[in-house]
Amino acid sequence: MRLRLDMCDVDFQLKIKDWHAYTSSFLDDDLWTHDEFLLKGKYIDYSFDSEVLLSSEVVYLRNALDALLRGIIKEKTEISFAEPDFIFKLSPAQRLFDEPGKVVYRDGYKDVDINMEMIVQFWCSGGLGANYFSMLFDRNDIEALYLYLCAETGEIAIDDVRIVKLLDAGVLLPE
Repeated sequence: MRLRLDMCDVDFQLKIKDWHAYTSSFLDDDLWTHDEFLLKGKYIDYSFDSEVLLSSEVVYLRNALDALLRGIIKEKTEISFAEPDFIFKLSPAQRLFDEPGKVVYRDGYKDVDINMEMIVQFWCSGGLGANYFSMLFDRNDIEALYLYLCAETGEIAIDDVRIVKLLDAGVLLPE
């Protein structure tokens, strides 16, 4: 299965293959997942097909997204991995009065919902380059990524109603 999101006219696709339950031996070669990633739009065409994430890192990201969605994460949190291709910056929901100098217009509402910035580091000439691409995920995008990771790690079945809904909407693509 593949995740596909429209990130403001940028086609974002992610497919994690070969995930499996892991032991405490963190950096064993057999723990790497094989990942396909694509960004395609009017001004960008970037993809790779490589080992980027460890199986344990997939679970760590899944659990962090779950905590963000459930409101457990209370401060901005940055997640990076053994391979530097991806960085995730998680931001919890905030009230405007939590920000110094901001005016509160509505009482009793969450003024800023959760979001996540995903940074994709570019490689050039066999090494990590100085350039990157940044995308902002809203709650729906975060939930889609979370459910995709749950399905890929066996946390929920692919016939779960939430997965079927994403398949019907074209957010998840069967392979």
